[in-house]
Amino acid sequence: MIGFATDYMDFGMGLRGGKTLDNHLYLGGSMLYHFVGGGGYYGGSASVFYIGPEAGYDFDLKPVVLRVYGGLGPAFFNYSACAGNVCASGSDTRFVVWPGVSVLWSIPDSAWFIGGDVRFVSVPGGPSVGFFFTGGMHF
Repeated sequence: MIGFATDYMDFGMGLRGGKTLDNHLYLGGSMLYHFVGGGGYYGGSASVFYIGPEAGYDFDLKPVVLRVYGGLGPAFFNYSACAGNVCASGSDTRFVVWPGVSVLWSIPDSAWFIGGDVRFVSVPGGPSVGFFFTGGMHF
């Protein structure tokens, strides 16, 4: 996954893995890292890493699959900010949830797929809306 998010989270990239069962139930997990822009909730520069399980449902809308899902887990915030000659840095851990939707298209005659993902992340000062390009391989 690679993309951007609103509300100061800026550029992000991550990984997702999971399995869709025969009844269209999706079980998996994801982890994302964001290079947070200045002037956000913490001010200055920061980063956010969040990880956790996801569950959803796949709707087979030939030729694409529409996946509605939700995830939850810890988010680790690291930040540093300066005001004049005074600088501060620190870290914070918060519980976040991220409901979202993915559209996935399987490339014909291959194990590969591409798609897009939109999610809402319950970060401080948020929620943040993330827009990601996804790609990967079916096993």
